[in-house]
Amino acid sequence: MLSRTYTSTPLPLDIPNHVFEEGPEAVAAAMAKLDAEGWSTDNKIHSTTMLRARAALAYIRDAILEVALGSNQNPSIEHLL
Repeated sequence: MLSRTYTSTPLPLDIPNHVFEEGPEAVAAAMAKLDAEGWSTDNKIHSTTMLRARAALAYIRDAILEVALGSNQNPSIEHLL
């Protein structure tokens, strides 16, 4: 995976794949059920939920590696959060 520094693609929305086959109305209804960060609020785990979670963890892991391997020995609290 590329470093988050070199990517600009947002995380996929937490919408099940079958919804896209059902048409634009179903997609709009599923999008209305997402929270502000794009996560589903129906308390179900979809394949896209796992993709989003893995990508979010990869971004966090990349940030940790950046701090751990970087030349800045004293990163600020804001940088760590």
